[in-house]
Amino acid sequence: MKIAVLAAGSRGDVQPYLALALALQRAGHDAVFAASRNAAALARLHDIPFFPLDVDFEELAAGGRLRPALRSERPPRFLLGAFQTMPQVLRVLQEDAWRACQGVDVAIYHPLMLPNAFYVARHLGIPAIPACLYPLYPTRAHPALPFFTGPRLGSGYNLATHWITDRIIRLLLRPPIHRFWAQRLAPGPLRELTRGDESEAHALYGYSERVMPRPADWPDRIHVTGFWFLEPPPGWQPPVDLVRFLEAGPPPVYIGFGSMGSEAEAARMTQVVVGAIGRADVRAVLSAGWAGLGRGAELPGSVLRVGDVPHAWLFPRIAAVVHHGGIGTTAAAIRAGVPSVIVPHTGDQPIWAKVAHELGVATPPIRLRSLTELGLSRAIVLAQADSALRARAKELGERVRAEDGLASALGIIEDILGNPRRRPLDNSQQAESLSDSTGGGIRP
Repeated sequence: MKIAVLAAGSRGDVQPYLALALALQRAGHDAVFAASRNAAALARLHDIPFFPLDVDFEELAAGGRLRPALRSERPPRFLLGAFQTMPQVLRVLQEDAWRACQGVDVAIYHPLMLPNAFYVARHLGIPAIPACLYPLYPTRAHPALPFFTGPRLGSGYNLATHWITDRIIRLLLRPPIHRFWAQRLAPGPLRELTRGDESEAHALYGYSERVMPRPADWPDRIHVTGFWFLEPPPGWQPPVDLVRFLEAGPPPVYIGFGSMGSEAEAARMTQVVVGAIGRADVRAVLSAGWAGLGRGAELPGSVLRVGDVPHAWLFPRIAAVVHHGGIGTTAAAIRAGVPSVIVPHTGDQPIWAKVAHELGVATPPIRLRSLTELGLSRAIVLAQADSALRARAKELGERVRAEDGLASALGIIEDILGNPRRRPLDNSQQAESLSDSTGGGIRP
């Protein structure tokens, strides 16, 4: 069975989907990984068929149309800004999702970044399975993601925030989706394609219930599988200078903000980080990231600047992780059993910073606008000195390492599809549409 796994976004957004595609490939399926072209080199390292979505998220994050949204530390503003400033990006993603799904038997897709994949699959008569890295389905247990870090006002309020979020996103996504299909279908078929669908839809969530418990009011068709971790590519070896640095002294602190920031901001951030390392009197591995932290700076001997190093290999060898709170880095730190110091920048990062702190595996989140040498140094010292924090991080790491999210997801996918080599899932069992129905476009 040929299965397309579609993802888009930064490294942290797409890496778990690559891990899922590789798990499908190892199980004997003909998997193709479709993602933003920034992921092409990563796909080559893991030797998996790659279909590029013609969007450069590194350029967008550094200074393109997405930059204003990425400057917002509040999830609601980020969400609105992202969809309002990316009409051209959405157009390209829709076109590429259409091309990526030609000739496949199943589409597994990110329901926010690639919502049109549902309609493409429906039009082609193939099953589509939404897969996401954070909870989207409505619940009374907690507010919707844009409201997650706000006040807790009870189950009724929580459910209302999901309804509001659902309506906003559907209103933002529906016009470009309808324009795309209006170019291909007559009005009658278009209405049929986008009509409300009340059917039962299965959906995958690639995070651990140990980190964010599964709400009791979710139906059985909503599957929380555990994290989808990507292991180092075959034959990968760590850089010699990194191995020597790790062996030369006590475990260092890791500091890196992934795809966040820009080259224009990198010099100031590097100054703050290096100053905090000096104040805390620790050794550190500084990850350059998309912003290029440390580029051109004269770094002290206690700091080693590195490029792309798999977190799965590095994090068990360090003392604490200073990062932006992206789900990929947060999960990797939890899995390694080491404490986090989180400086959330935007998007869902404040949510994971809050969750990690409440779990007792991270220091209190530091707002980006409030980041100083002194504040960061104190948090680094606390992460290493607080025995209760370290013990809880170790305990949670052991529990997460005992899970196998990829195996769980693979089993669920094959159960959903029945015998995947013989009978595809009927398309009537797919996700609810973005039309004005009782179902929500982001519910999966």
